[in-house]
Amino acid sequence: MTIWKLISIVIYKNKKKKVDYNNNMEFEDKKVEFDYETLPVSVKSDGKDKYWKKYRNSDKGKRTRKQYSENNKEKIKKYQKEYRENNKDKSIEYQKNENRQQYLQDYRDKTKETRKEYDRIRWIEKSKSETYKSYKKEYDKTNRDKLNEYNRSYMPNYKKNRKSTDPIYRIRILISDLIRNSIKSKGYVKKSKAFDILGCSFEEFKIYIESKFETWMNWDNHGLYNGQINYGWDLDHIIPISTAKSEDEILKLNHYTNFQPLCSFTNRYIKSNKTLCHL
Repeated sequence: MTIWKLISIVIYKNKKKKVDYNNNMEFEDKKVEFDYETLPVSVKSDGKDKYWKKYRNSDKGKRTRKQYSENNKEKIKKYQKEYRENNKDKSIEYQKNENRQQYLQDYRDKTKETRKEYDRIRWIEKSKSETYKSYKKEYDKTNRDKLNEYNRSYMPNYKKNRKSTDPIYRIRILISDLIRNSIKSKGYVKKSKAFDILGCSFEEFKIYIESKFETWMNWDNHGLYNGQINYGWDLDHIIPISTAKSEDEILKLNHYTNFQPLCSFTNRYIKSNKTLCHL
């Protein structure tokens, strides 16, 4: 007798009555005396494991488990809590298992970029919700002294260290400050997120600017200036912000297509003087 025939007989005997499969997903089972341990090793390993793995991954198995989870949330929660309390040593040993630790590390490395993008999108959606805005406003109001102390003692070093190791973060801070200052210089207040005004993600902006690099340009010589040509470069507005006549024009001039990498000497001396002459 093949293993599949044996399993089909057991299932047939077990399943006495099927009750509203589509809605309740419940079965009225009849217990059958079946000594699994008496089966040959080959039958147990090839049969039970393969059958349940195949069933769990099938559409029917997924539907059944999902429906059961939804209908038995409290029961499952109670079982998991009792299991954790009764198997603390086993759980700790499992968490420290070298194979598990290696698997988790490999998974983190593999999904790093995906999780980063997911967190970014999730944060954007969360930051736009009225609930979050209301909570943040109240939190900032009641914890003003604490936040000020934190910003004074921690943030400067954090930003400095992260800007030196994370190019995307460096660009985000650079662009945010640049856009904020350009809007503020005209007497307006920044009301939108920097990437919304920019018209692309910071990752995409980095690629865009790099595509316009001259051969001597790189991120290490950004912002450097010694009065000589091709020593350092600045992030420059192609059409100067000073030409804007309204808030809408300022926002349009801060679109990524109006940015370019420009030699610091050219930007700070030559272009700056030309702009002043035309004002």
